[in-house]
Amino acid sequence: MRRENWDAALADADKAIAIDARYDNAYYWKAVVYCHKRQWALAAADSAKSIEFEPNDKDNWDKHHVAMKHLGKLDESIAALDECIRLNPKYLYYIERGEVHHANGDVGKAEADFAKAIELEPTSGWAYCSRGHLRLDQGDTAGALADLNKAVQLSRLSRWDYYPFAYYLRGLAKEKVGDPTAAADKDKAVMLWPGLPDWIRDEYDYMKPGRTLTQRTTVLKPALPPLSEKVSPLAKQIVEAGKALAAKGDLEQAVATYNRALQIAPRYAEAYVHRGLARMRLKKTEEAEQDFAEALQINPGLKPTLDEERTKANKETSK
Repeated sequence: MRRENWDAALADADKAIAIDARYDNAYYWKAVVYCHKRQWALAAADSAKSIEFEPNDKDNWDKHHVAMKHLGKLDESIAALDECIRLNPKYLYYIERGEVHHANGDVGKAEADFAKAIELEPTSGWAYCSRGHLRLDQGDTAGALADLNKAVQLSRLSRWDYYPFAYYLRGLAKEKVGDPTAAADKDKAVMLWPGLPDWIRDEYDYMKPGRTLTQRTTVLKPALPPLSEKVSPLAKQIVEAGKALAAKGDLEQAVATYNRALQIAPRYAEAYVHRGLARMRLKKTEEAEQDFAEALQINPGLKPTLDEERTKANKETSK
């Protein structure tokens, strides 16, 4: 199975199924690919086939849980995780089930699962982070801060992937108690992982209002709480350098320069505007529109200026 090329992997799996229609591993890998592509209905169908032909493989149930979760079918997701735990009661499955219980509004079961995960693996930053998220959502700010402090501490030691998320949630908790270091935590989160806001929206889409069975609103709302709007002087200097390059007609280098600015200041709306204008002049219309949308999401007040600049850029590209 060629994992580095998802379309080729699908083709390989289909060939395997043509040879043996009951080959559960081929359906499993199709589910893996569709999860990667975020095509959840297809992932659910193929993971169900893999379970039909091999119901005692925890990985088949795990992929089914992921697909069901993102389809908003939380009871089915929990049932799949029950099977994972029956087949292999490791701490990761307890964390995952706890998160789905959280989204489903079953606080007691979520707390129990996170506690079991911590019992099985006391050094799991993910377990503390997930329980801190639950406690923050329930208004237990002191409990959330205790867990999130522990998550950050453990994550520093393990280089755990959720490390930036722990910082971000801790920033939200600190805001609730008026801690002046709250913005620094959220900025630290995005500095560690510039793509964090998009990851949160994608990974926790099943927690959005209207997607959970209980219609609950969690701390992770569709529009994330704004990160600190303060822009570093270095990012501003880099954008000015990009503007100078664009004025000379060196648009590709200008785009690369704006990319550098956004790595430093991911919520610098003006950087998105200027990168979008450069991309417009390069006739990369779709990418330009994405930049403009991001800029307006951060700062809707830029719309008049943006409309004026887009008109100028359109005239230039139409010559």
